[in-house]
Amino acid sequence: MKKAVPFVLSGIVLCSLMALASGPKGPADACDAEQAIEKGRHSPLSSEVERLVAKLTQESELVVTGVVTSMEARWNPRNTGIFTYMTVETMEVLRGQVPGRSIEVRNYGGKVGTTAQLAIGAPRFKLGEQVLLFLSPSEEPGIYKITGITVGKFAMARGPEGRKSIVTVPAANAGCACGAGGTSADGPKAHEHCVPLSAVIRSIEAKGGAR
Repeated sequence: MKKAVPFVLSGIVLCSLMALASGPKGPADACDAEQAIEKGRHSPLSSEVERLVAKLTQESELVVTGVVTSMEARWNPRNTGIFTYMTVETMEVLRGQVPGRSIEVRNYGGKVGTTAQLAIGAPRFKLGEQVLLFLSPSEEPGIYKITGITVGKFAMARGPEGRKSIVTVPAANAGCACGAGGTSADGPKAHEHCVPLSAVIRSIEAKGGAR
C-alpha cells in the first residue's frame, strides 16, 4: 500500500500568498491571454506584483528562465524527505551566474517506490515546461531550491502565433500555467492573472538583476 506523508511547509508561503491576494481582484487585475495579446494591452504590473518580484529578486542568488528537461523523485541525502530533482536548461540568466547550460533544482514532494510525500503549497512542474525561477542555494551542494517555495516559480507561455511571452503570477493561480487562448495547463480558465514576461524582466533588472 502506498504511503502518503505530508510535508509541512513554512508559513511564509501562506503569508506571501495572502499579501498578494489582498490586492484588487477585479477584471483589471486579470488578463485573458488571447484577448490581451491580440489587442496589445497587457495591464501593467500591480504594486503587489512589483513588491513580490522585488522581494524575490533580493532574496535570490539566481534568477533564470529555462525549460524543465528531466524530473526524478528521490530521498534527500539524510533520508528525511522526498524531493523531486529537476534539470532546467537555462534560456536566460537574469541574476547570478550559471557555470554550464543547465542547473539542478529541487522541489518538495514526490514518490519513491511505494512511498509518496505530498507537499501542499509547493509549485507544480512538468517536463518541457518553460519557467521563470527565483532560486537560492539548498543545503545540497550544487543544487538550488525555489525561493519562497510557491511564489518563486512563474510559469511561462506564448500567446497566439508565438507572440509576446506571458507569465502567470503564482500567488494568483498556484499550479496553473496560462496557455495560448487563456487556458491553463490544468484545464480551461477564462481569466488568468497573467503579466508580460518583459515587464517582469524589467522589474528584476531594476531590483539588481544580472549581477
